[in-house]
Amino acid sequence: MKKTVFIAALALSSSAFAASETKMTIMINSGEAMTQGAALVLGNSMLDRGASVNFLLCDKAGSLALKDAQAPVLKPLNKSPVQLLQEAMDKGASAQVCALYLPNVGKTPADLAEDITPAKPPKIAEDMLKHGVLVF
Repeated sequence: MKKTVFIAALALSSSAFAASETKMTIMINSGEAMTQGAALVLGNSMLDRGASVNFLLCDKAGSLALKDAQAPVLKPLNKSPVQLLQEAMDKGASAQVCALYLPNVGKTPADLAEDITPAKPPKIAEDMLKHGVLVF
């Protein structure tokens, strides 16, 4: 019995350690609120489990990064993708817009919400290539 409890405790502590060491980049490209919401809900859940999460917002999802961002409220959480992104950032996630986004929609970095920055492709590529970084 003691051996079983020890093994179970070891397994739980190992999985907790693994989650705290997990780093990921979640790319969101869709303009569809439910697709954005699903990625952000999963990202928040990963943050809750100790993972380090970076969101890369491209194409129509880049609009989530703007100061004046609007998005519909989704059930069952009754939160919009904009609110879910802010929640994730409050938990420590980072967020960037793809380098192509701002110049192609006529916006500047000044149009971005607080703590969201334009991506630097060499840095993003370096991060994505690091051993152990998961890309979704």
